[in-house]
Amino acid sequence: MDLLNPLVGELQKKIGAKSRIVVDKEIIRNSFLFVASSLAGLHRIKYKNGGTSQYVNFFGITFAKSGGGKDISLFASEDMFWEFVRDYPFIARHRFVELNGPTPEGDKANEELNYIVPKQYKLALRGSLEGMMRVANFYDRTDIGSLNVVSTEFGAEFNQETMVLLMQLWQSAKADGSVNVNQKYDPVSDVPTNVLLFGSPIPFKSNIKKHESLVEMIHSGFARRTFFIWNETSGEQLFEGEWNPDWLNEYTKNFVSYLENKKIIEFDKSAHETLEQYLYLAFEMYNENKTLVNDMRKTGLEKVERLAALLGLVNMADEVTSEHVEKAIEINEES
Repeated sequence: MDLLNPLVGELQKKIGAKSRIVVDKEIIRNSFLFVASSLAGLHRIKYKNGGTSQYVNFFGITFAKSGGGKDISLFASEDMFWEFVRDYPFIARHRFVELNGPTPEGDKANEELNYIVPKQYKLALRGSLEGMMRVANFYDRTDIGSLNVVSTEFGAEFNQETMVLLMQLWQSAKADGSVNVNQKYDPVSDVPTNVLLFGSPIPFKSNIKKHESLVEMIHSGFARRTFFIWNETSGEQLFEGEWNPDWLNEYTKNFVSYLENKKIIEFDKSAHETLEQYLYLAFEMYNENKTLVNDMRKTGLEKVERLAALLGLVNMADEVTSEHVEKAIEINEES
């Protein structure tokens, strides 16, 4: 049973009841999957597919005009998990103390420390590269928690160096610690990373250098990691209807309980075979027609694999099945 569409539908009703507008389901889906993967990151949940083992991470970019509902879709998703998200920093700090002793305070906190104790579960993209590395170092010194990065104004906050670091962390959960020529932080060896970026396309349309930098990044790795949404029509239709919170509340309670008892989710044979077929098709199309789109599809298999694992978690499944892979492929092709 695919729970993703009903979940997104319920969140759409919740947003509509609050804001009185109909927000596009794809925007809501990106927000929901980011929050769900952040909760999975708190427990360091991994997936296994054959010989590979990776973190269940999500990396999404939503381009939409002002009033499209980007921010409120994230807020609604966070509300859904509010108790858990609110406790996220406390849980991470408690685990840090268990492993490393009390966190320093006062002047001592500024002496040779390469980490910042996070105050909430997510980090703003507009923060410095150094700050991002220091937060990552905090999570690296625990065995729970993930670096969860959000931007609500991606066009204004776009920084090529920061995006390279985030792509590297998403791919491998590792970073060498370099932030500039003169400064190096402790290497990050094991930090799952989730990214959700919202923004208008206008800054990239109006600034040729920024546009060229974004295109260069898409060619060099964004495409095979990121789920893109481009929407220029959301938020114009008025919402008419009611929302009953019982369904979402019950799901949230069950999902949090499921995550607390889960450490790994495995791909069953049918899921593995479906991915193999998709890979074969991608190579076949790539060989016949060497276009950029086909290159993105060929090199983006891990993105589909991770999304399939996330969908398995969202469905609270025992294993990732071919149905989860097929849904992940559908979303990837839309992207």
